[in-house]
Amino acid sequence: MSGPNYQVTFASPVLPKGFTQTVYSQFLSPNTASGGSGDAIVNPPSTYTSQSTGFDAPPALLLGVTVVTSYAGGVSSYRIFTEITDTGHDKALVLAQAGATGLSVDTHAYDGSELSGVLTQVGLDGTLSNSSDASASATAARFRRLDPGSMINFPDVQGATAAAASPPDPASTANVSAATVNTPNGVTACGWGSANPTTTSDVSATVGSAPPRVPSDVEAAATPTNAVTAAMQANGGGSCGAFRMTNALPGSSLVPALGLVGTQPEVLIPDVSGNANMVVGSAAVDTPSLATGNPVTGKASLTYATGTSIELFPGLSFPDATHDHALAVIQLSSVSISCASNVGTATASYSGTLLLWEQPNPGSPGAYVATSLNWTSGTPNPLLPALNTTVMYAAGVPKPLSTWIQSWQTNNLVQQAPAGASVGNHTVPGVLTIDTQPALPSAVTGLADPSTDLLLSVGAVSCVSEDNR
Repeated sequence: MSGPNYQVTFASPVLPKGFTQTVYSQFLSPNTASGGSGDAIVNPPSTYTSQSTGFDAPPALLLGVTVVTSYAGGVSSYRIFTEITDTGHDKALVLAQAGATGLSVDTHAYDGSELSGVLTQVGLDGTLSNSSDASASATAARFRRLDPGSMINFPDVQGATAAAASPPDPASTANVSAATVNTPNGVTACGWGSANPTTTSDVSATVGSAPPRVPSDVEAAATPTNAVTAAMQANGGGSCGAFRMTNALPGSSLVPALGLVGTQPEVLIPDVSGNANMVVGSAAVDTPSLATGNPVTGKASLTYATGTSIELFPGLSFPDATHDHALAVIQLSSVSISCASNVGTATASYSGTLLLWEQPNPGSPGAYVATSLNWTSGTPNPLLPALNTTVMYAAGVPKPLSTWIQSWQTNNLVQQAPAGASVGNHTVPGVLTIDTQPALPSAVTGLADPSTDLLLSVGAVSCVSEDNR
């Protein structure tokens, strides 16, 4: 028996006296002429073991089995060979996924309805198992209101949106553009949610005669240029802002302790002049044919144009003063992630700055204090200001950051696979994730309603690259 193999030998009492039987198993590649010795032997990686999750993915799904039965120490022997494969396996031969979301906000209104808003969200999926499937979706902006307690149907308010799936093949949608969108039922004409003009591009997918690729024109490169994209543009400095969201609907009030103004949103991206892209989300996955020897790859990224600021609680106001600034300003420039099936780990990075308003004593005017949001794989994630940091004084009383924020944190790369394994779900769940204090009082008790906190995720990316062929 030539080449790497696994073997086990049986003898008495399993077999009749004088007989021995040895079973040899080898992983094979069916790329050459089929049939026994015509198939190439596949040497499993040194880390392969069937006894450890994450390392038990076989290097090939074709198994050659040779059984040799001998008598009297090999005086005579009989050999038989067969090939075994799994044609109905549940596990995908290839799985490639990538996604990015520039900003997401989730909360509840005073009536219990769920409110959510997303900006520049893309999601890609390529799967090869018993069949081959590829899909892409891009949502440049969307606002959703759900009322689980009634039969009221609130249709989504969304900007540019596109999707493609293959088969049929090839599948693609034309580049989509949408004008400014505003939700109904707001305390101002801007609605409880609004977004600038948006676009999507290269929303396509293909399987063709090869494994899935998204978009269909993705290049066979470690960092391909072509990608499915969703973008929000500037609109010349519009009064509603480039993106805004609040859970204050008509008929509701705001918790006085937060110092919020009813006409101001809780989350705002101010608009800027011109019509260039302000936030862009993009992603691509490639699953090359086995013959190339290239790995399954994926990437996702977010870019934020210079001058793009995500403001949390803008325009705070208290009885003794009106503060014409936001509690915090998030200024990102980029977020990225990439993964490859032959590596098993992903690389990711992000860069930006957090500005927090701080007033150390009642006599000082206060100013923004910057915290770096720069991070790369393998380094500690940035530390944020403590929740007991004094943000400002109202009537001489210090108001710490915890007045507005229940919790916040920066995030690093989460890799759901053992070190060195060739599979894994890799994600940065957000450069910054924030849970605010409740913004609205309960209609029953008048106390702050815990369900009306705002959950923010700023700059989330993910990547999956799995190859079990």
